[in-house]
Amino acid sequence: MAIINMLRGYRGSFNALERAILDELQRAIPEHVRRAFAQRLTSINMVQPILGGQEINLYERRNGKILFGSEGRVVSTDASILIATVELHSADEMSCLTASLFCGNGVLTSLEFNRPSGTVRISVCGRA
Repeated sequence: MAIINMLRGYRGSFNALERAILDELQRAIPEHVRRAFAQRLTSINMVQPILGGQEINLYERRNGKILFGSEGRVVSTDASILIATVELHSADEMSCLTASLFCGNGVLTSLEFNRPSGTVRISVCGRA
């Protein structure tokens, strides 16, 4: 199954751009939900970029089942809702993006960019 997931482009962790967005959001959200948000980030073990990285689906998968653990809930509704919008600015206009983060079943389920993010070159701490 791991080989099939790899061929599909699934990953077991966040890339540097996704990690930077999630870290900033974690610092910005109300303190009373930070622990639950951190728990959800820790539990995500399948990252599925689609449409060239324009949408990133986030899963906790165990024994072939997708889970929405209650310990990772940051909102009380089970509906799919927008919880944050992040604007990413760069000197390179082509690298500027807007990311929308969504919750479903009360937990973080996806990041959606205004255009494919798979081709954006990013630099973390001065490294490309």
